[in-house]
This record gives sequence, C-alpha cells and structure tokens, in this order.
Amino acid sequence: MSIAAQLSESLPPAWKNESSVLEDAWLKATQRWPSWDVPPAAYAGHVMDRVPQSCVSLRSLHLEDLFVTCACLRGSTQAIVYVHQAFQPDLDKVLAKVSHNQEIHADAKQKLHEHLFVAKDGAPPKIAGYKGNGPLAAFLKVVVSRLALELIRKQVKEVDEPMADRFADAALDPELAFLKQKYRAEFKTAFADAARQLPDRERAVLRYQVADGLSIDQIGTIYGVHRATAARWAASGREILLKSTQQLMRERLKVDPDEMASIMRLLESQLEASVLRVLQTRSRIG
Repeated sequence: MSIAAQLSESLPPAWKNESSVLEDAWLKATQRWPSWDVPPAAYAGHVMDRVPQSCVSLRSLHLEDLFVTCACLRGSTQAIVYVHQAFQPDLDKVLAKVSHNQEIHADAKQKLHEHLFVAKDGAPPKIAGYKGNGPLAAFLKVVVSRLALELIRKQVKEVDEPMADRFADAALDPELAFLKQKYRAEFKTAFADAARQLPDRERAVLRYQVADGLSIDQIGTIYGVHRATAARWAASGREILLKSTQQLMRERLKVDPDEMASIMRLLESQLEASVLRVLQTRSRIG
C-alpha cells in the first residue's frame, strides 16, 4: 500500500482531503530523521488525536513537531535525545529568567525528562499533551518554567535561618547593632516567625530577592506581571515582615517600658533601611 493510501485510510472521512498535507509533512520529516520509526498510519493517528475542533486545515498545525513527539511516544531514543539537544539553549534562557540557582536548573532539567517522557500511574508521558497548535519549543518553555517555579516554591515554604542572619546583621547603626547583639536570638526567632507568617506570594517575592538575588524585572517575568506590580508585592511583603517582627519582639521581650520603647523606635527607623540594604546588595551581586 502506498504512503498516500496508508495516510488516507487512517484519516476520518472529513479529513481525507487533507491526506496530501500529511503526506508532505511525513515525507519531509522522514527525510530529516530517516532512522526514526514512525509509520504513516501511526503519524496520522497521532495528529488526528490532537486536532482541535476549531481547526479548518492541518496546515495550521506544527506537523513536523508532531512528528517529533510521535516518535518520542513510540520510544525513539534518538527523538528524545533530539528534543534535549535541539531545545536546550531555549530552556536555559527560560531557567535563567526564573532563577540564578544552578541546582534549580539541574533539578528542573531532570524533572523535565521524567515529566515529558516517563509514563506515571497509568497516564501517558506529558509530551503526549502537545497538540501542535504552537511550536514545540514554546510548549517546552512553559513546562520547564512551571517545573522550576514548583521547585522554588518548595524552597520558599520554609524560611531558613541564614535568611534571618542576613537581616540580623544588616544594620550599621551602632546603637541598633548593640541592641540586636543583645537580643540577637530573640530577633532571629521573631524575624523567622514573622517571615513564616507572610502570605505565600509576598514570602516568595522576598525570597527571590534575598536568596536568589533576582531583580524586580525578573520577578515580574516569573509571575507574568508588570514590574510595578512586582514592586508593590515586594513593598507589601517588607511592610508586613517589619510590622510582624516588631509585634513579636514587643510580645516576647521582657524588658522595662523605656528600653522597649527605645527598641521599637530603633526598629521602626532602621529596620526598613536594613531590609532594603540587604535586598539591594543581593540584587547587585545576583
């Protein structure tokens, strides 16, 4: 049976007049990747399973990319290697926008392989979800950025002690430094507890700035919002953090009223500057 006949036989009646489109796409793809085992009928079935209802012509789909994903789903090691190699530069750019943390990059790439090419709990690999409406590169960028953000969100659920240390050591004012040294343990505990009480988004934004050294523009890119919105979130997080730290220290320190008033005045006047100093320094380093 000819290739055209195989393809036509695999198409629903409404699409048989598009068999030449599929034949051209299949021939071009097999010329480019002759060793990949993708029979015409398998390719046609793969495409038809993903045609959206709004599609009026198969020419509107990214048929070559669908050939690649079909080969991957058929277990072609060569096709899987091609996806990793061909799209790696684009994925590296996406990861660089999300985080400067190389461990995050490595984990995201590893999870991307498992996510895309490994069936789990009876469900097909996630690359089966690519429908050809847009470029495969765009599909992979979305997947890897989501994976990286999931990894980062796991990190920011707990505020680590080094983060509190950075703020505890940030102030240069001698009087505030003396009080912080005197009440260092209480300050670190109050700060960490206040940070854990932050809303998830504000805690994540501050962590991006302090731990990852991301700029407001980079944070805006992560959330898909204008930099002014990201800046408001960061400012809101700082305000909540500072007020909560003050409140917790007021509740926990057993000192006379005069000393407590002195501590609160110094915290109010200096702690915001200390937070900003840390964030700005980290941003320049990152």
